[in-house]
Amino acid sequence: MNVLVNAIGAANRITEPVSKSILAYRAKIGLILIVLSALCVPLAFFPQLVADTGSAAFALLWFVLFIPILSKVFGLRIFAALMGLRKEIGILMGTLAVVHSMNYFVSPYAAYPWQSGFWIWENSVTFLGYGAVAAFFCFFLLVTSNAVSVKVMGFRYWKLLHRFAYVVLVFTVLHVVALEYGKHGHVEFGPIAMLGIYFLGKILEWKGINFAKSRA
Repeated sequence: MNVLVNAIGAANRITEPVSKSILAYRAKIGLILIVLSALCVPLAFFPQLVADTGSAAFALLWFVLFIPILSKVFGLRIFAALMGLRKEIGILMGTLAVVHSMNYFVSPYAAYPWQSGFWIWENSVTFLGYGAVAAFFCFFLLVTSNAVSVKVMGFRYWKLLHRFAYVVLVFTVLHVVALEYGKHGHVEFGPIAMLGIYFLGKILEWKGINFAKSRA
C-alpha cells in the first residue's frame, strides 16, 4: 500500500503545475469546450466520420466518468481540478454521441428504428438497438446539462436524471461489443473489462475509500 501512496504523491507533485493551471483557467477552459462542442455539430452531415465521432464520444465517456474515481479514490489532484469541468466535458461527449448517431442516419446505408431488423436480428439485439438506447438517454442528458434545467427540475431530480449516465455507459459498451462481434465474429472483452473496473471503482468511491490517505 505504501508503494501506491508514494506513487500517488509523486504523480501529484509532477502534475501540480497543470492542476493549478486548470483551476486558475477553469472558466476559460470550460468556454473552449463549449465552443468546441458547437463546432462539432456540422460534422453530423459527414457520414464518413461515423467511426471517428463514435470513438471520440466513447473515449470521452470513459474519461468523464472516471474523473470522480481518480479524484476521490486515488486522490489525484489533477482529476480533482477536472471535477469542475465535468459538465463541459460531458457536453462535448454528448454532442459527439449525437453527431455519431446523425453520421449513421444520414448515410445511404442507414436503417431506421421502424424498420425490420433494426432492433432484433437472428434473435439477438443488434448493435443498432443498443446504440439507439444509449443515444436516446445521452440526448436527454445533453439538453439538460445547463443551469436552467437544474432550476426548473430542482437539483434533486436533475441529479436523479443524470444518473442515467450509467445506463448510457452500459448500453454503449453493449453497442461496441455487438458491433465488433458483427464485424469480426468474436467478443471484444476490453470494454467489458473496463466496465467491471469502472463499477468496482464506483463501489470504492461510494464506500469513501481514499488510497492517497491509506497506510500499510
